[in-house]
Amino acid sequence: NNVALQENTLKDLISDDFRKWHALDVIPAENLVAVPTMFDLQESWKKGLVMRPDYIQAQLDVKRGDINIKYSKNQLFPALDLIGQYGYTGQANEYRQAFGNISDQSNPFWAGGASLSYPLGNRAARYNYKSAKAQREQAQLLLKQKEQQIMVEIDNAMKQALSDFSRISATHEARVYAEDALRAEEKKLENGKSTNFQVLQLQRDLTQRRVDEIRALADYNNDLAQLAFREGNNLERHNLGLEIR
Repeated sequence: NNVALQENTLKDLISDDFRKWHALDVIPAENLVAVPTMFDLQESWKKGLVMRPDYIQAQLDVKRGDINIKYSKNQLFPALDLIGQYGYTGQANEYRQAFGNISDQSNPFWAGGASLSYPLGNRAARYNYKSAKAQREQAQLLLKQKEQQIMVEIDNAMKQALSDFSRISATHEARVYAEDALRAEEKKLENGKSTNFQVLQLQRDLTQRRVDEIRALADYNNDLAQLAFREGNNLERHNLGLEIR
């Protein structure tokens, strides 16, 4: 039942037509392996601080805060606006003649001027300026927090991968030992020096050792995927390109 459920999960992930895939059996094309990886913590940190979308968003928030500060500060000063107009008028007793004057551009007009406004007190602008500076400081703190969070997550993921890779060797040796023990016990059974119960126990132990080895292999591969996720490097890891239209 668990195998059937996991097959359905995999079919759902790789296809958008479950009906078409429902009757098919999922058979792995190759054995699960653990490819040794040379980890570089400094390089992984560099990737995370360049490629992580959440970190890029935090950087944009800081830049947006800088823009808001400049705008709010500008509102504290007097404003001088230059005003200019230019156009054509139509003057006649009839609509058609008036419209014709506009088309002929026979009655041009123009105007110019300036408007100077000086804020008295300007409490709202001063409040907005202080608020913009506070929001920018908050964005800067969140950026620093995000940077540290990314570094911790990458370091944890790398340590987990190293730990699970060492498990692979240990579980492999345990599985080989269980196979040897089972073969020896089967020979003893053939010579009448053992019992079916003892053989069955060793068969059960071997099955568990195989499960442990597969689990360790799966955990290590999951760790590599998790590390790439923490780096924001999943697409590059699988040689995938993303084009947004």
